[in-house]
Amino acid sequence: MTWTQVPIALGRLSGQRGEPTIWAAGGRITVPASAQALVRRLGEMPALQGVRGSAATALRALGVLGDEDLPLLVRPDAPRKLDGWRFA
Repeated sequence: MTWTQVPIALGRLSGQRGEPTIWAAGGRITVPASAQALVRRLGEMPALQGVRGSAATALRALGVLGDEDLPLLVRPDAPRKLDGWRFA
């Protein structure tokens, strides 16, 4: 199983001017043309089964896909050391 690691939005795709891109919190990411079909499926951050090939490898290298699911909850070891954050 492969999980989407970051929320993304589609940018330019093949056939449009410029290189294929997606937008993530860190900014614009240029993706290989081979990844376009896969990128179109990632907007809702799905878990994907059986994703292989150069497109998946490229998106893993960019940090868009990963082999581990994101945690549902993050608990800091020392919450009082986090300036300005409040935890129940």
